[in-house]
Amino acid sequence: MRRLLPLIALLAAPLAAAPRGDEAAARATILQRFEAALHADVATLDRLLADDLEYCNFRGTCQTKNEYIGEVRSGVLKYRSIEPVVDRVKLYADTATVLGALGYPADEVENLRTAGVVR
Repeated sequence: MRRLLPLIALLAAPLAAAPRGDEAAARATILQRFEAALHADVATLDRLLADDLEYCNFRGTCQTKNEYIGEVRSGVLKYRSIEPVVDRVKLYADTATVLGALGYPADEVENLRTAGVVR
């Protein structure tokens, strides 16, 4: 199944670890965030994602940081691969908006498989 969601919902979430005003760091941080999700590295996700994150996922539901990390930790959400492409980064005072594309086949509990491309 293919689902398309606004990319802003996936990529413009506050990233706690990106230094202020540094486009390269914002780009690297968002890529590191997806790498951590792929490998279920919850310590890195916890460090990179802002505490007030509200993540709207590929299923169309929204979660807090703790809810999202909990699904990754428990294996309820397991990515088979993640293919992020960053097209551009827009910097604001203490926020970066990252625009690009994301391919994400994922497995959920009860063997439901989901895949999509977001641009």
